[in-house]
Amino acid sequence: MRMLIKVLGIIIGLIGIALAVVLIPPHFQISKIEPNIPNISELKKLTTGVKGPTGIRYLITSSQQLSDVVLSHSSFILDWADGTSFIIDVGMDQKEAIEFGKILESMGGAEQAMFHGNVAEMLDEGIQSITGMAFTHLHSDHTQGISAFCEKSTARVDAYQTDWQQKYHNFHTEDGAKLIADSCLNPVILSGDKIHQLNKFPGLLIVGLGGHTPGSTLFAFSIDGILYLLSGDITNSKYEILNNQGKGFVYSTFLVPENTIRTEALRVWLAKVEAMEDVKVVVSHDLADIEASDIPEYSN
Repeated sequence: MRMLIKVLGIIIGLIGIALAVVLIPPHFQISKIEPNIPNISELKKLTTGVKGPTGIRYLITSSQQLSDVVLSHSSFILDWADGTSFIIDVGMDQKEAIEFGKILESMGGAEQAMFHGNVAEMLDEGIQSITGMAFTHLHSDHTQGISAFCEKSTARVDAYQTDWQQKYHNFHTEDGAKLIADSCLNPVILSGDKIHQLNKFPGLLIVGLGGHTPGSTLFAFSIDGILYLLSGDITNSKYEILNNQGKGFVYSTFLVPENTIRTEALRVWLAKVEAMEDVKVVVSHDLADIEASDIPEYSN
């Protein structure tokens, strides 16, 4: 019996060491990325009085009913008056979407994932107007659609990333980074600790945030007097912003290493600005929130 206890103790110790080796570096890495939270007045000022985007549309490449929310894998397309377009996040292809959904099914409380089409199929001929691309972060459910996009697009497409997003990776973001590096996209690297205005896409701001991943990025722009903030996966639902609710210890510690102090600070800030009449915070994975935002669904 003593020998069995000893063996179990050794096994548990080895598992603990393995977890520490895998998890401590990404937690240490992300803890160092805490730029100043943007000033909402500055964001409003920088996105008004310019020939900014004239419209925004969304498309959903796949979705999955969880116990209390429909988890969506979304892309957002911004349009300018000169006919150019910019896409933020590109979802997954069918195989990846189904496999991703099976992980959530195995954890309980999730129905089978529904695949609606890869980003290239859903954009159809509209894909040729897209000359800019960016990512809220580099998890595969936001980047894997690059392959399908590049197979169909014939335009020169600039991919905008903060240097944090381009440089700092953990075991969840390495594949997304490799996809970008090996793709048809032309990389444009921006300093992570600044608010960036894009000359080619006036009125669109790119802001490094951290928190969820080292490269988590906010996108801000104004359309018809409304300041939109695309917050990515800082939360998985609008409810979590409004009620200052985190994703849970197991998720943020073991499954997806997050800087929980930072994500809470961002939730508090997003809740504050969401209460303003002329600001809309849009959460990438919350289908009900996207539909309630009055953003139209993409139709080519």
